[in-house]
Amino acid sequence: VVSLGALHVWPEASAAACRLPSCGKVFVALELATGPPPRQSESRSVGMSRWRAVFGCAVSLPLPAGSSEREVLRTALAAGSDEEESDLHLVLLRETAGGAEEVGSGFVNLRAMLRGAADCDPRTIAIVSDTGERIGALAVALRAESCLRAIAAEAGPPQVEG
Repeated sequence: VVSLGALHVWPEASAAACRLPSCGKVFVALELATGPPPRQSESRSVGMSRWRAVFGCAVSLPLPAGSSEREVLRTALAAGSDEEESDLHLVLLRETAGGAEEVGSGFVNLRAMLRGAADCDPRTIAIVSDTGERIGALAVALRAESCLRAIAAEAGPPQVEG
């Protein structure tokens, strides 16, 4: 479960950041770095208030037994895989008349979280546009250690080094 707090936008950071206050509503989607996009993994939409949006909600990443998402994550947590494959991306989207449009994203590395042997305490992650411009920061907390350990253990002996 990912708890989302406030998004703070830095208007001096980029043109993409400057467009956010006038966009109306924004939301966050969770995506694994590899594999299919997870189902039911979006926050509620919230309005921008000047350079800030407060989500104040939790978003779950469904990983039912036997699902392709769970298999992708189990493989990503294995020690032999690329570290970046275990990134959980938090994608900031804005609502438009034509549908959702990506503004930027940030990430939490799940394998690093397991090495730390603790859930992700509240922290701020940078939100960056696809051109690399820093847009702002999003407050998040992640509660998934026991779930991640169980998924990593499905492959047999622990795959995450301590």
